[in-house]
Formats: sequence, C-alpha cells, structure tokens
Amino acid sequence: MNPVVPDSDLWKSKVNLTGVISDPSQAVWVNGVKGHNNGDGTWYANDVPTSPGGVASFTIIGYEPDEPQPDGSYGNP
Repeated sequence: MNPVVPDSDLWKSKVNLTGVISDPSQAVWVNGVKGHNNGDGTWYANDVPTSPGGVASFTIIGYEPDEPQPDGSYGNP
C-alpha cells in the first residue's frame, strides 16, 4: 500500500488507497472493500473504511482468479 497523502486523511472515516501488486490476475480487497487491480502492477480501492479511534488499520488481501471472494465473485474484473 502506498502512503496516504495527506496523512491527515487517516482521520477520515473512509479513504482512497493505492498500492502495488505483483500478480495482475489477483483481485484486491481492503477492509472489506473490493479494489481494482489495474493489471499493470498497481491497484486502487475507494471509500475504504478506517478503524475508529484515530488509528487507521488496513487489511489487504489478494485473491487468486479461481478463489471465491467475499462477494461470491471470482477473478479480477
């Protein structure tokens, strides 16, 4: 995950995140929000909820194309 800029955004209830991924076929999920793998080694996820209490914590998961995702879908759209 790339740094959140400006870091004051970490106090918001939702943030937009970006990052890098080595496998263009994997789907990316962050804190329960389905992101978008751009297929070029980068990804983004919008409106990702932060944890309450002033500490932003993110769980980022990559799913293989044949692995079911939390919403029941497969693959990287």
